Amino acid sequence: MILMLIQKLRLWPLIVCGLLIGAATSDVHADHKQRIVQLRRLLDRLPHAQTVVSAAVMSLPDGKIIYERNADRVLIPASNQKIIPGAVALAKLGVAHSFDTRLALDGEDLIIIGSGDPGLGDSQLADQRGGRPTDVFVQWAGILTQRGISTIQGDIVVEDHVFSQPWVHPSWEEGDLTKWYAAPAGGLNFNDNCIEITLRPTTPGELVRFEVFPPSAWIRIDNRCKTSPSKSKNKPWIHRPTSDPMYELRGRCNRKSELQAVSVPDPGIFTGEVLRAVLKSHGIYVRGKVRRAAQVAKSGAADPRGREILAVHSTPLADVLKRALGDSQNLFAECLMKSLSVRPVRDGQPAQAGSWQAGGAAALETIRGWGIDTSGMVIADGSGLSRDNRASARQIVQILRHVYMDSDGGSLFMDSLSLNATRGTLRKRMKDIPGRVMAKTGYMRGVRSLSGYVRATPKVWYAFSVLFNEIPGGTAPYNRIHDNICRTLVDPESVAVD
Repeated sequence: MILMLIQKLRLWPLIVCGLLIGAATSDVHADHKQRIVQLRRLLDRLPHAQTVVSAAVMSLPDGKIIYERNADRVLIPASNQKIIPGAVALAKLGVAHSFDTRLALDGEDLIIIGSGDPGLGDSQLADQRGGRPTDVFVQWAGILTQRGISTIQGDIVVEDHVFSQPWVHPSWEEGDLTKWYAAPAGGLNFNDNCIEITLRPTTPGELVRFEVFPPSAWIRIDNRCKTSPSKSKNKPWIHRPTSDPMYELRGRCNRKSELQAVSVPDPGIFTGEVLRAVLKSHGIYVRGKVRRAAQVAKSGAADPRGREILAVHSTPLADVLKRALGDSQNLFAECLMKSLSVRPVRDGQPAQAGSWQAGGAAALETIRGWGIDTSGMVIADGSGLSRDNRASARQIVQILRHVYMDSDGGSLFMDSLSLNATRGTLRKRMKDIPGRVMAKTGYMRGVRSLSGYVRATPKVWYAFSVLFNEIPGGTAPYNRIHDNICRTLVDPESVAVD
């Protein structure tokens, strides 16, 4: 009898502990139930009957789908596509990877060897360092000056064959191709492969003055923009009608104006021409021309052709991810996608240049290797600008969970996403729950998407993806739905659904 009592006493703490764990589990399940009810209500009340949705919410780290609606339906993800090259690049390239651009001397020629770095001369990265986009070329000019070089007798040769042509995706809409967000993605890139025009009015009726940045004699401006009286409408604009670096400046201007950036037609030659202009401004004259190398150079810092490497500019993968995911800069995502398929010369085998097709195939292979069903997924480009891309909400949350579980790259990936009320494309949204949503936004005509992570409590995390397609008219109401979905995941009682 005493022995039985002792055994019961020993078991009592376990029984109490089990009851407490059961109660806690019930509370968690109850929270899920509240969230599910609210999510269902939000997605039952879409502004348009024809809108199509694919949605999934997964608890972390266990990977259980707590809510889904058409979760396996593949839709156009818009910029949520950037999650794919971002996640796969971490796996294939590694957290410590950097994109290196080399300056070399080869006889009388000055060589720029590209690695597909989208960050060379990027204005935002330069701002973070307290400098200007052209600073790297100013440093290179200083290196040449220190060596006593005041004249390059030969050419500036650009080696940008690390990526194959075309530089713009064939499925991008023609009307987008001169816009900054559809800039070409080359093996050499500078200033996001765009020029920026600043206008200054003169006398009414006379042509305005203009400045081009970055400086380059290669860029030609057909200026027909006139100064208008101060009270007239201010509508200047610039356009590149052909594949040549000839731009039309039109309209009227009555005050200093900075026009929206316009893309260049050839990123490699543009990079070389800007270098030439910067060298000239620092007293270094190039007698030859800017030209593209005839063939792919063999890779490596110790160049097998005996060229002398003068300088190396590096952009860490971390910087590229932050620009691609947090700021939704398309060029950075495209360079990530193409980089997934780059194979340098090894054992006498020819290099494989990076391309959208090969990069997409490499991404699909990697994702399948994570145990994710890629049925119906289409990876046309890296940025989501192509309407050929397809992904489902389930596929996206499974990718997000895989990255979340990665001890090496998970935190870097999550820190690269926009953070609500704080940074990136979510910096002005959901200010009532600051710092609780790390996500990638997405928008294009007829499409709104949001995918990422929600921190409900320090120990309760969710991965979510909500894709809306076939939206007629304005898509702003779907932003509010996305925000309320995130609020629901943080606190299911905070959102009132009419």
